[in-house]
Amino acid sequence: MNPKVWLLVITVLGLITVPSASQKPVRESTDETYWIEPPADLRQMLRSADAVFTGSVGSRKGRFVPGVGGTKRIITDYVFDVDEVFKSNGPVGVAPPNVRVIALGGQVDAGDHIERKHHKGWKELKHGRRFIVFVKWNAYFNGYVFQYGPNGILEEISGKTVAFASAGAPQALDGLEWSETLVRLREASRQAGLNP
Repeated sequence: MNPKVWLLVITVLGLITVPSASQKPVRESTDETYWIEPPADLRQMLRSADAVFTGSVGSRKGRFVPGVGGTKRIITDYVFDVDEVFKSNGPVGVAPPNVRVIALGGQVDAGDHIERKHHKGWKELKHGRRFIVFVKWNAYFNGYVFQYGPNGILEEISGKTVAFASAGAPQALDGLEWSETLVRLREASRQAGLNP
């Protein structure tokens, strides 16, 4: 074959690239989600949850699951590296070293595009950050879910407790030193008669 033709073929092939996830078109949508408001009393909130623990996000991955009428919905699996358990019930107990918790929405690489589903009021839990979470067993997903959505999540930021939402018992812990929040959770767990 003529060397000029080969040069043209190589040049054209060099221009053809497979788009990375950051280069793919993104399809985004947002759902209106109504989260259950947690109890105002921390002991009641502990009793109502199947499990309560503190830990850091070790990984997160979005995936498609079957939805209503043959549709697909996106969920995200968060895997927490567990530090301390305040309560552990449900078919699968929560114990170190880690536990998987499922959230509605997230991001999935759908091949030719990136699919993102947002739920109003939800904030992404960032890798490596430390949280206190209240979870409930969900038979449909065969896993734990965030019981009160963002209302059942507390984050440690610069040694302080930050509530994800402004409802119920978590709001009363907002702004406390992280160590004080842990002391209050231990005491509430003891008063509620819970033994992880």
